[in-house]
Amino acid sequence: MVGYGPFVGALDLRHPDGGGGFRQLTLWHPNDQKMVSSVGRALKAQGWSLCRTGPTEFRGDQEIYTKPGAPVRFSIDISYWGKRRLRILPENGQPIGHCWSR
Repeated sequence: MVGYGPFVGALDLRHPDGGGGFRQLTLWHPNDQKMVSSVGRALKAQGWSLCRTGPTEFRGDQEIYTKPGAPVRFSIDISYWGKRRLRILPENGQPIGHCWSR
């Protein structure tokens, strides 16, 4: 993933038979929480827009990376509790919600 990894992953499909695409691909690193954050920095450097969800800019839940015309968006956990996840979600034009843009 943009030069980082390897990651462990799980794929959630839209339909039980695997047809119709996917709901999300979830990746994580079992030993290095910072590896997932490195992917976010690389996405930002490649021109992806970043916003953070949560009550304030630096106390959020997720970093959301979007890029006009891209078929997916990225969501990275920024909480320090548990395993930090990187989720790749199909871009369906859904709203991000309250976001602190950067």
